[in-house]
Amino acid sequence: MTDKFKVIKVSILKRSLNVQEKKGPNETTTFAWHEGKTVVKNLAFWKIAERGLITADDVRTVIYQLEKANLVEIIDRNKLRLTPRGSQIAREIRTMKPEEVPDHLLEGQMSAPSEQERENICPKCGKEIEPHSIYCEYCGTRTQKFEEFCTYCGAIMKTDSKFCVRCGKKL
Repeated sequence: MTDKFKVIKVSILKRSLNVQEKKGPNETTTFAWHEGKTVVKNLAFWKIAERGLITADDVRTVIYQLEKANLVEIIDRNKLRLTPRGSQIAREIRTMKPEEVPDHLLEGQMSAPSEQERENICPKCGKEIEPHSIYCEYCGTRTQKFEEFCTYCGAIMKTDSKFCVRCGKKL
């Protein structure tokens, strides 16, 4: 049984490479285009039985996984294009069936991100954000937790505290 997410990853990389080769390296495709092509192509009953039903949400999830693995770049929340690394891997797997593609080719960097890299990642959506951003530009999540000080005794407080932890006065 072939993992449906691996099937989707391989098809997106191959399809994006075809677009890139026909129209140029900066050509983008849309999430909806990949969703339509992947979902419709996999509606045959024997494919559903083998891989499970592939939904548009599955395709979006895979696109974000490919971005995290530095194989595609998401532009304008809905458009994507292959990265140079993604183009290289897509060429390598062009003639392979999904089950023949080694898993390590579709995965991201194996090392853990550094402390600095983690600061530049949104804790909710996982996208890279500008250093020292207060809010994520993609999902709006607050990314920094600022410390505040008690106006009476100077103790360090959480931003949403209503009472001081040291002196107990209302803030």
